[in-house]
Order: sequence, then C-alpha cells, then structure tokens
Amino acid sequence: MGDPQEDLALVAQTLRLTRGLRKITQAELAGLARVGVSTVCRAELGQRIRDAQLRKICEALKTTIEEVKTIRRFQYAKTAEVPYVVHHGEEARWYSVEDHRRRVPEDNETLIQDWRERRRLGKLGLAPFFLSGMNFFMPRGPGLNLFEVYGKFVDITMPQYRDAVYFVVRGSVIITFGDEKIYLTEGSAIGYGASTQLTIEPEQPITDDAPPPLLLLIGANRIGRNSPPRP
Repeated sequence: MGDPQEDLALVAQTLRLTRGLRKITQAELAGLARVGVSTVCRAELGQRIRDAQLRKICEALKTTIEEVKTIRRFQYAKTAEVPYVVHHGEEARWYSVEDHRRRVPEDNETLIQDWRERRRLGKLGLAPFFLSGMNFFMPRGPGLNLFEVYGKFVDITMPQYRDAVYFVVRGSVIITFGDEKIYLTEGSAIGYGASTQLTIEPEQPITDDAPPPLLLLIGANRIGRNSPPRP
C-alpha cells in the first residue's frame, strides 16, 4: 500500500476538512485521539508524524488512513494557467459523514457509491445524509458540495467563507434556524451567514417511489486578506 503519509499535503488538507465536518477544535481532536495538540497541528500543516499517531487521529475522526489519503484524490485545483476545469457526474465520490452504525464495513466507501446502498442506510436511519463534491476545487473561488438528504442533521458550517447558499436541486426540505422553519422546494435557494447553525431534513419521509432530496451547498466570499470576516 505504500507510505500512508506519502502525500503530506493531501493528508493535511483532508484532516482539516474532516475535522471541520465534525465541528471540533484541534484541542478537542487531540483529546479524543490521545495525542498532543502539537501533533494534530503538525499533521494539519503537512508535516510528517508517526503512523501510529496518524491512525489515532483518523480513528478519532471516525475515518481511516486510506480515506484520509484518498478523499481528495479525485480533486485538483484550478490554476491561473488553466482557463477552466470540468466535473463529470461519473467522477463524483460519495461519503457518509454521520454514520450511526457501531461497526462500519471496511469497504463502506466503495459500497455507498451505489445509490441503493445509500438509500438503504438512509431509510434505516443509519446515515441521515451523504456528501459529495466536485472533482476539482478552486483555491480562491467558491466551495461546492452536494448533499443527499435522508434524515435530520445539523448543517456543516463552512468557516473559510463568510456566506453560503443552499440550492435545492431535487425534492423538498425543511431548513430550521432556531425556532423558524423554512420550506424549500426544487429550484429554491436560501443564503445565510456561513457560520450560522441550522438543521436540514426532508419535508416528506423517504420512500422507494422517489429519490431523496438533493442540495447544492455553495460557499461564497472566501475569507482572506481581501475579504475579512464580518464583525
């Protein structure tokens, strides 16, 4: 299989992304993994750490070294020298972010590429949603993710952006801000502060007669030197 840290930049990027999805700090991750905060920091900076330490971090994030190596394998950056990049549907990879099973199969990443397995897990309440991204990313541009929604879940914030947009590609969902519920149908969208917590759930129970709701999450106004976060 080779050195699980052979692509340190890839490992670092994926660790940061996965920790963000879990909504935990570096200190919290270090506590769960029983490693030093400096170890987590080094890993997320693309510095080499011991395999045993990386494995503990991955287990604390409910993922594996193999996934950490490959979650971004299908994505490449748009550079100034490239006029455009294209994503084809067959290149999409799906990931379960909140899998409630006590024991997740080692080949789960392969299994859930089949929509029937995602539907099975979703209908059983074992995975409320699945995440997929484009096969490319734009370092200074917007962030894009697709969500298949099977049950209620807390929104994944995008801390690197000031604002975000949910666009309903298919079906209908209920998005809740505090005590306020917003009903969105196919073709509708909602914009909000990317650090705002919200919950999302299907408007109707999932059945075999229709595909699950599909949402496109767009992160806009990337935070950087030219776009400071709002006060």
